[in-house]
Amino acid sequence: MHTGSTATITRSTLTGNVATSAGGAVYGGPVTLDHSQVTANQAGDTGGGLGLFTGTLLDSQVTGNTARTRGGGIDASGSLTLTRSTIGTNTLSDGAYGAGIAADGPATLTDSQVVDNTGTILATHGDTRGGGGIYSRSTLSVVRTTIVGNALVGSGSGPLAGGGIHVAGSATIDQSLLAGNTVDAGASTASGGGIFGAGGITITRSTLSGNEVHSTGVASGAAIHRELGTVSMQATTIAGNVGPTSLVGTMAVSAVVVDAPAGSAACSVPLTSYGFDVADDATCGLTAPGDLQGVDPLLGALADNGGPTRTHLPLLGSPLLDAIPLAAPSCTAFTADQRGLPRPTGAGCDIGAVER
Repeated sequence: MHTGSTATITRSTLTGNVATSAGGAVYGGPVTLDHSQVTANQAGDTGGGLGLFTGTLLDSQVTGNTARTRGGGIDASGSLTLTRSTIGTNTLSDGAYGAGIAADGPATLTDSQVVDNTGTILATHGDTRGGGGIYSRSTLSVVRTTIVGNALVGSGSGPLAGGGIHVAGSATIDQSLLAGNTVDAGASTASGGGIFGAGGITITRSTLSGNEVHSTGVASGAAIHRELGTVSMQATTIAGNVGPTSLVGTMAVSAVVVDAPAGSAACSVPLTSYGFDVADDATCGLTAPGDLQGVDPLLGALADNGGPTRTHLPLLGSPLLDAIPLAAPSCTAFTADQRGLPRPTGAGCDIGAVER
């Protein structure tokens, strides 16, 4: 479907379509999808499922679509809004940007899922390419959303970055989960298993868990790699991310816990701490009031502990429990945790994304 004007698609399935260039099922816009499925479509270049000027998805799924270079699921040149929608199992066959979503304009994801999208990069390139789940060039807002199992795979053809999200503009992430996203760049540089940042990023009440970077050359930032701009994190849990270092680049943190696996460092450089941060080694340079370093945070496994996304619940006896005084700004900043449950629940607030 090629639409040059406003189109609304309701309770429909678009499947098995092929476009020689852009928008396997739909090209144009503005387009609204409501309770619809876009599945198993192909585009010769961009937007395997949808190639949109402006798009809104409500309670819809974009799955199993294929493009060559951008937006295996969705390629959006204008604004994009997703609510209670899933972008999953889309692929790029020789992808540069956004196996799930490539967004050049403002993008907002609320109560949604971006899962198991894969970009395979074959062509030799000198620039950094990426975004296994999402590639964003403008403003990105992610709220109560799961970004899990996305991957970038290369054969040493050039640097790859952002298994979950590649931020080239700015991003705010709240009450969300980024887990099990991977960058595998062969002999080339692999950066930002969870997030690669080339712009300003603010992360609150969220979890980054089990993201990975792999390279026979340089692998950097299993959870987050900050290349440019700023990264600010508050009430966030960073745990079990696989690579030489979990966090790469300068970042400002408060009520954050970093738990790197054995053989990995928590941080590449000291963080700017505003207090009540915990790391399992001394690489983050935590010296502000309430900080702890070289301490096991005693986190439970990533699991369904209530709420829309999985979390790491602190175990009984964890140093995170009630560690932030009730009057401290790190405690008063939020009245609910990642799950949407009350914060605090005891004599103080817990450090990290979840209250026990």
